[in-house]
Amino acid sequence: MAGTGTIKPILIGELLFTAGVLRREDLSRALQISSEHGLPIGRVLIILQYLSEEELKAALQAQSLINDGILAVAMGVKAIDLVKCNKVKLDQALEHLGWVRSEVLEGNKLGELLLGSGMLTAEQLSEALAMSAETRLPIGRILLLTGVLPDELLTSVLNAQMMIRHGKLTRQEALGGLVAARQRCRASKQDLIHHRAGRLPRYQAIKLGQLFVLSGLLTEADLMNSLQKSLGDKLALGEVFVESGFASRATLDSALRLQEMVINGTLNALEAAEALWRIHTSAVELSEAVAFIAMNEADRDEFLRIDQLLILVGLVTLEQLVTVVDAASAGSVSFADDLLLKGIIDRETLRAALRCQSLLRRGFLEIEEAIIGLNFCKRNKVGFDDALERLKWTVPLGCRESGT
Repeated sequence: MAGTGTIKPILIGELLFTAGVLRREDLSRALQISSEHGLPIGRVLIILQYLSEEELKAALQAQSLINDGILAVAMGVKAIDLVKCNKVKLDQALEHLGWVRSEVLEGNKLGELLLGSGMLTAEQLSEALAMSAETRLPIGRILLLTGVLPDELLTSVLNAQMMIRHGKLTRQEALGGLVAARQRCRASKQDLIHHRAGRLPRYQAIKLGQLFVLSGLLTEADLMNSLQKSLGDKLALGEVFVESGFASRATLDSALRLQEMVINGTLNALEAAEALWRIHTSAVELSEAVAFIAMNEADRDEFLRIDQLLILVGLVTLEQLVTVVDAASAGSVSFADDLLLKGIIDRETLRAALRCQSLLRRGFLEIEEAIIGLNFCKRNKVGFDDALERLKWTVPLGCRESGT
C-alpha cells in the first residue's frame, strides 16, 4: 500500500490567480458566469478574453501535473508566469526553469488509467482527446456524454485517480480494482442509449398519413383513398403517396425523418407539419425548413440568443460579431444574413446552430452537449440531426410507416 500523505487538488482558477495571470475580481466574475450557464470555467475565461488559448492550455497542463503529484505548485506558478510573459509553451517554460520530469511519478492521468484497465482503446482515447481539445470540455465529460463510458465506470476511474493522488492506493492496486469493476459492469452500448433516452422529453408519435394531412399536402379524402390503395395493392402508404403524385421521393424521405423527430421529441407535430409544407412548396432541404422554424422560435424567446451560442461554442469570435451586430441594429440586413454575407460562417453551420439552439431551449440538450454536437457537425460536415443520430442521442423509430 502507498503512503498516507495527501495532496489537495488545486483548482484552475486558484492556480491562475496564484500565478498572477488572473485578478481576483476577474476570477469571481468568470466563476459566476460559469455557474449560471453551466459552462467550463476555462471556456468562460477565453470568452471574456481574460486568457489566451495558449495560456489556458498551459495552465491546464500545469494543473494536471500538479494534481498528479508530478510538479510542485511553486514550479507550476513560475512556469505559467513564463508562458504569459515570454509567449512560450509550458514544456519550454519548465525546461528553462530546469525542471526534470520524474518517470516514477508518471502514469496516473485519467487517459492512462482508462487504457491500463482496458476500459478504452487507444483509438477511443485519441478521439476523445481530440474532441476535448476542440471543445475544451474535460475528457471524462466527453466520454460520458458520447456514451463511450458509463457513469458507473467513469466514477470508478475518477475515484481511483483521486486515491492515487492522496496516496491511498498504488497505481497497480488501482488498475487491479478498475479491471474488476470493468468485468462487473455488463452495461452494453444499447443500454447506455436507452438510459440517456429515458431522461429526454418525449412527444406522442404522429402517423405518416396524419403528418401529410396536418401539413396540408393531403385531404382526409385523399388519405382514405390512399389507404384503400395501400391495402389493395399491398404497397407501403408512402409509396402510394409518391405514385399518386402527392409527394416526391425526396418529400417522402423528409416526412419519414420528421416522423422520427416527433418520436424523439425534437419537434412537435405542428412543427413537423410546417416543416414538411415548406419542403414541399419551397423545395428547400430538411435542415433549412427545420432551421426556419427554430429561427422564428428564437424571435419569440430571448433564451440563449444565437450570437451567444455561436460564441460559447467557439464557432465565431467576439470581434467577428461586432460588425454583424452593428449592421443588424442599423436595419440594413438581418443578423443571420450578415453572418453569411461576411463569410463568418457557412449556411450549414448556421442551420446547425439554430437547430441546436431550439433543442437547448426545449431542454433536450445541455450546454455541454450542444458544444460537443456543434463541434461534431463542423468536424464531420453533417447537419445537427445527423450528428444526434451518430452520437446515439436519439431513439430510432422502429417502424416508420406503420398505420396512418
